[in-house]
Amino acid sequence: MKLAVAVALAQVGVLAFMAGQREWVARTGRVVTLRTAPIDPNDPMRGEYVKLNYEMSVVPRSLCRDGVTAWLDDKRTATPYLDRRVYATLDVDANGFAELTGLSDLQPKGGTYVRGRVDSSVWQSNGSIRVRYGIEALFVEEGAAKKLEDQRRGEKAGVPMDVDVALDPGGLAVVKGYHWEPLGLVLTTERPPPVRRTVPAGPRPGIQGATLVLKNHSDRPVSIMTSSFRLINNRLRGEGHFRWVGEDAARSAVAPSDLRLLQPGEEFRVHLDFSRPEWSVTDTNKKGDERLPVALGALANAWDASFRIEYAPPPAAECTSLPDAGLIWHGRLPSRAFNPSGGVD
Repeated sequence: MKLAVAVALAQVGVLAFMAGQREWVARTGRVVTLRTAPIDPNDPMRGEYVKLNYEMSVVPRSLCRDGVTAWLDDKRTATPYLDRRVYATLDVDANGFAELTGLSDLQPKGGTYVRGRVDSSVWQSNGSIRVRYGIEALFVEEGAAKKLEDQRRGEKAGVPMDVDVALDPGGLAVVKGYHWEPLGLVLTTERPPPVRRTVPAGPRPGIQGATLVLKNHSDRPVSIMTSSFRLINNRLRGEGHFRWVGEDAARSAVAPSDLRLLQPGEEFRVHLDFSRPEWSVTDTNKKGDERLPVALGALANAWDASFRIEYAPPPAAECTSLPDAGLIWHGRLPSRAFNPSGGVD
């Protein structure tokens, strides 16, 4: 009986210590901002919360370091590495936004980092690794979780939700709150019309283009650069072996004609024709003539191809001569992922 009481008291003590530790970090830790999107509304076993999935939840091979790289090279099952401790190093800009710069199994000797564990439920087989950091739940008041989900699908469609996280010197992270970014990006793909199958079946027609809507969801004017869109791989599916031909193209000088002022609630709409050469991609797994650029639609049968369109304006230092330069929003804004057949994730 005494042993059972002692065990129970010890468990209560551990829980109290953990709660106190997290409260201390929330009050005193360095606050950084991480980009995320809420998913899944409610878990009755834990109370009402929004489940969070961060950009840095999936780490590509290019950002893996030390033992983590060796884990990805191991041809055996991933089971021995599940739940291993890892450390995600962060680069924090002047506005407090944090970007992942590396993932290692070795604790950094300094700098800003978050500790986590290799996710026990998902292991990426395409050159990336999924990590959980203990900040994947945002607890909210009763009824607020569904409201957030409704906002994300409705009035805040395409708007990233940022989470403020407090960090202690050892990398322990605690969620403090959230806020919406000022701009939202909505993508609609143009899928080819259905064709009657022939025998033998011909090549499946692929995506033809997309329409992008960039909207100001804030309560103040925001300036955008109308030509600052690029094609990127969907990192949540791994690094990918397809490379956009415009990735290495020289950026043209910024000009006032590219600037568009969006009042609150106003939007900018643009159409992209993926048959045009500037939107072609190459397959880095190919050699010789097989590596020549092809249109996105030609990859309709490539099961592992997944892309996003990203709004990525020039850095502030290049825009100082433009009118109302202080109103320009300089953050990255990716669209939903889509595949070359025209489907949207």
